[in-house]
Amino acid sequence: MAVGMPQKLAEIKTLSDTLAELFDYDLTHQLPWFGAEVFGNALGAYLVACITFVLYAALLYFAWHHLVKRWERLATEHPGSLWQQGLSLAHQVKPHILPLIAFYFATQPLELSAKLDHGISLLTVAAVTLQLVQLAGELARILIDFYRGGFSAVDPVIRNTNNNLTTLVRISIWVAGILFFLDNAGFNVSTFVAGLGIGGVAIALAAQAILGDTFSSFAISLDKPFEVGDFITVDTLRGTVEHIGLKTTRVRSVGGELLVFANSDLTKSRIRNFKKMQQRYVELKLHVHPLTPLAVLKEIPSLIADIISKQPNVTLDYAKLAHISGCGLIFDVAYNTKSPAFNDYADSRQAIYFAIMEAFAAKGVTMRFDSNMPVVFMPT
Repeated sequence: MAVGMPQKLAEIKTLSDTLAELFDYDLTHQLPWFGAEVFGNALGAYLVACITFVLYAALLYFAWHHLVKRWERLATEHPGSLWQQGLSLAHQVKPHILPLIAFYFATQPLELSAKLDHGISLLTVAAVTLQLVQLAGELARILIDFYRGGFSAVDPVIRNTNNNLTTLVRISIWVAGILFFLDNAGFNVSTFVAGLGIGGVAIALAAQAILGDTFSSFAISLDKPFEVGDFITVDTLRGTVEHIGLKTTRVRSVGGELLVFANSDLTKSRIRNFKKMQQRYVELKLHVHPLTPLAVLKEIPSLIADIISKQPNVTLDYAKLAHISGCGLIFDVAYNTKSPAFNDYADSRQAIYFAIMEAFAAKGVTMRFDSNMPVVFMPT
């Protein structure tokens, strides 16, 4: 009972009693049908419930409509802000749920059967829970994107990580929503949660590979050993990364076929990322015939240095006689190409090879391979 409310008013339960007490107006006497009972309630009670339903529905719809319009105006006034990005949250509210909520509150004063009252309550709880789960999931997506720079991020890895995190959060929200509904439906949720915990352990043990790939996906997304568009080499396989998923990463090989790697395998492998390369370090080994005159041998390092210095975007590291073996005299050559592009590296290497062969042909230098077969370059 409210503080200060008279005792006789606190005991009033019907509209006719309220009018009679407050205004000395006997509504039942003026309208005899008003007090007639139908299914345990007076017709007047049904009339009041209908009026209450209309008022509540109109009030809720007006509040929802005003909220959406106000949010849209703020989103227009602040482009790129959280107001604009969060506009989808306001649109997540379904208008058809508002009459259901109004109907639930309007029928509360009525004396209904236990089954009917439970059915109305259960239907309302189910609809409200579904709406709250959708709102919470959308709110999680907005906050994750906002705090991780997803609104303006052009990095596909950041967007992919945000999507993965949002998926996990939404799964958790759905589980919580289902448990909440089952609890209101009369199920023993505590027993179910205990069973879910035991079952979760069993599932986790059975799905270790899947969970390992999932966590590896987050490790790849956060640590960024490679990104979408990078050219990588994994063992003997190489290609361009096309997609980083929760379980697998897809790589388009140089031959055109699609390579699919488990994320856990990638985190355990030694990956060479050529996209991160700023320059290429190239090493060559030249096997010269051991009977080459000493004077010519002394000219070879400077000859090679002159050839490499003439190539664009190439700098010599060293060119020296390194080994004397059964298959000949071995000169080690190393240089850097300033361009990370593979085609630039291949073009410069080819040009250096041709220039060396021309120079060796002019000097009469014979090369040898492991088969001990001499290779003589004929001058043009």
